[in-house]
Amino acid sequence: MNIFRFLDWKMYQDAKKLNRKIGGLINSFPIDVKIKYGSQTNRAALSICLNIAESAGRYSDTEMCRFFDIALGSLSETVACADNLRDEGYINNEKFNQIYEDAINIAKQIQGMQNNTHKNPRIYKRD
Repeated sequence: MNIFRFLDWKMYQDAKKLNRKIGGLINSFPIDVKIKYGSQTNRAALSICLNIAESAGRYSDTEMCRFFDIALGSLSETVACADNLRDEGYINNEKFNQIYEDAINIAKQIQGMQNNTHKNPRIYKRD
């Protein structure tokens, strides 16, 4: 088993791109907006990547899917932060829609992996 197989997963690559996009966006804000939104938004975006990665190291499908669920939660949190930033006038509809479309794409990939995992269960034995 390739423990670091997540490095090849498109959903992981796409989550990293979203994380970089969010980081660049937050860095462009004035300090008061960074204080209000920066830490939480950056953590949520990074959490998507980290939970996808952590899922790859799990031996059971149930454990793996649990980390996919957490990644989906972090994805929702990232979109919620972007929605609030839009409501407060810090980002425009175009930037929000880009984040939203990226999030939809990643969510579909994660959900597809979950569905595939349930249809084709793995049995791993620990070494």
